[in-house]
Amino acid sequence: MLVSEMDTGLRVLVVDDSDLIRRRVVEVLAGVPGVAQVSEAPGAPEARLALRDASPDVIVLDIWMPGGNGIDLLRSIKTEGRRAFVVMLTNYTHGPYRQACLDAGADAFLDKSADLGRLFAIVERLAEER
Repeated sequence: MLVSEMDTGLRVLVVDDSDLIRRRVVEVLAGVPGVAQVSEAPGAPEARLALRDASPDVIVLDIWMPGGNGIDLLRSIKTEGRRAFVVMLTNYTHGPYRQACLDAGADAFLDKSADLGRLFAIVERLAEER
């Protein structure tokens, strides 16, 4: 989806190594009113390029991915001073992972198998507030 220069809708980046999950999340988020662009990346190297090119307002990260991990990517995003809202969406919901993500600056931590509806609601709310 291309974004016009005049468009002020949300730009979202979805980073997940599962093609099935990533494509489903992208498909649903692209239909959220107020979302102008949804980019995707299957791993950390592609995510770094997409971060540079897409300047997303919302970033959805998995923890484990090829070429790095989502927690390190999250730390990098936050230390670079990006103002993006970062959602960790993972199957690794054990306490230490949750705490590591929150300590690194995650704005939300969601269970991939149970919280997709919450993810969509968060993006809808952010789009409405824009």
